[in-house]
Amino acid sequence: MIETSVPVGMSSPGWPLMASRPRSTPAPPPPPPSPWEALWRELRIAALALPCWHLRLSARKPLPPALRREPRTLGEHLRRARVQRGLKQGDVANEIGVGVRAVIDWELGYRRPPARFIPRITAFLGYCPWKAPEHAGERLRITREALGLCLERAAAVLGVGRSTADRWERGRRRPPASCRRSLLALLAILGE
Repeated sequence: MIETSVPVGMSSPGWPLMASRPRSTPAPPPPPPSPWEALWRELRIAALALPCWHLRLSARKPLPPALRREPRTLGEHLRRARVQRGLKQGDVANEIGVGVRAVIDWELGYRRPPARFIPRITAFLGYCPWKAPEHAGERLRITREALGLCLERAAAVLGVGRSTADRWERGRRRPPASCRRSLLALLAILGE
């Protein structure tokens, strides 16, 4: 028989031996569970032992802080009504006839709704969102917006310039007696 010398750790020339354990050595124990895993196991066992574990608790979702206070702008009124009815902004946009981005901008206060959409918004709300006017100019503005008229169109109906109608609405000037008849006619339209 021919003896060949094989280096230690080599089974044949150039090939290392595979590391193997003797079969009699047991596998190392698994690492101990983390404190969270141990707690979770205890809770699962405790939940099964509770007699009322099958009960479900439910409550209404609380209103966001912005909806808890009294709304001040038309957009805040719109958002409150939308959330209370459980509608999405797209649903409101379809009902009013505008884009979703417009509703978002109104609700966040980035823009005011154009006058032509205010009648549709008040119809959606189901109430008039304005407080009682303090002076005749505010009453004129509320009436104009409720009719869906822009300032230029209302000024043309009254037969005055835009800046004059703007001063009347802001309470900086009182309309002369010659224009009061047309103002009263415009205000009477809302009453009809």
